[in-house]
Amino acid sequence: MNVMPTIVKALDTAHQVWKLRGIQCRPLLASIIRFDSSRHLSEASRERIESDLAAFTLVFSRLLPCIVQANEIFVGPAANRGAC
Repeated sequence: MNVMPTIVKALDTAHQVWKLRGIQCRPLLASIIRFDSSRHLSEASRERIESDLAAFTLVFSRLLPCIVQANEIFVGPAANRGAC
């Protein structure tokens, strides 16, 4: 029973609905790409997902230094914190 195309298309539909609601989920995008393996989605859908993943990664990589810096301002440098 080949259910992978159905699963991949359902994940793609969920991504499109979430995106319209302003929700981005990088693990969902990565899962779609991994499960698709360039076999189940149309080329246009695959390109859209890869573009969304690239944009999400770019935005996150630019925000990460700000998050780390803000964390160090409010919590203190990582060197001053004890191990958990």
